[in-house]
Amino acid sequence: MLVLVFSVAVAADNCGGIEERPPTAHLQVLSYNVVYEMKPEDDATQFGILVGGPSRVIPIAKKLRANYENSL
Repeated sequence: MLVLVFSVAVAADNCGGIEERPPTAHLQVLSYNVVYEMKPEDDATQFGILVGGPSRVIPIAKKLRANYENSL
């Protein structure tokens, strides 16, 4: 119980009065393996399940990444 009270007191004191630094991390999350482009169902040249794989989607994802950098 004493450890819990001490840790709460330290957290409330902002780790001993150390100034917080401004956030500096920049995060981009884009996974080519889980992004798919759905093809139109009326495409007569495609048979079976009409889902495009990563090879069709990577150019689209790169274009989106260039146009909307650092926005999620």
